[in-house]
Amino acid sequence: MIEPNKKLEIPNRKEDLIPFSKELVTEYGDQALSSNWFESNGYGSFVEAVRCNYDRSWKNFLKDADLGNYWDKKDLVPYMNKLLEKYGNKALSCEWLLKETKGNGGFMKALKREYGSWTQFKEKNNFGKLVEPSGLEPLTPCMPCRCSTS
Repeated sequence: MIEPNKKLEIPNRKEDLIPFSKELVTEYGDQALSSNWFESNGYGSFVEAVRCNYDRSWKNFLKDADLGNYWDKKDLVPYMNKLLEKYGNKALSCEWLLKETKGNGGFMKALKREYGSWTQFKEKNNFGKLVEPSGLEPLTPCMPCRCSTS
């Protein structure tokens, strides 16, 4: 959320829309790529200005601004590896990633689009998979009970 004492002047001209948006994306991360985020933070007139200048399309605006941040499926696994390298096993929690890091909203949306869910993404790509402890003998199945009461 934008700090209450930090009210920015909303641009009116098309050439000012992109720099304004980029400034907020730099400060607030991927959440500022969403028109809903702008509207919920008191910038509905900015969203309307974008739509008026970009054929009513937020997506066209993001593309022109080079802010599309549209993830290809092939980029998701390498990015997850970078997150694991940087944050360790904490990065295996989607709640932790969204709450404790900035700029991963687009990544999360893309993997849900491509895999259906966070869990399916992790399962298909062996992230967070349980590993059998090494050096232990396999368990022997239990024998049927042969107690004296039978």
